[in-house]
Amino acid sequence: MLGGAGIGVRDPHAVGQQSTGSGDPSFDVATKAVHDVVDGVALGVEYYSGLGKLAKTLPSYLQENTLYAVMDWDRKPFAFNFGVGKGLNGATDKWTVKAIIEVPFK
Repeated sequence: MLGGAGIGVRDPHAVGQQSTGSGDPSFDVATKAVHDVVDGVALGVEYYSGLGKLAKTLPSYLQENTLYAVMDWDRKPFAFNFGVGKGLNGATDKWTVKAIIEVPFK
């Protein structure tokens, strides 16, 4: 929890991705802060930043930066994450909608 406000920081991570054809992995950073509103439902924000190649990051004006308003639903029998994102600079799409659905195979 942050400062006792009931906000949890979840999933801060850096990701390296191998692009097809280029040979150099990309470097992306992401983090998430959410507040549980009821059992199994959380609202919050996620931030994603595409910094470019791992060996040589892009200048800040070329990096992709997106801030999402998100909802997490984690109740049986499935979980999903839904978000609407706003690009924070000219190198990023103005608006993005994302959804992640988890279905257990038990």
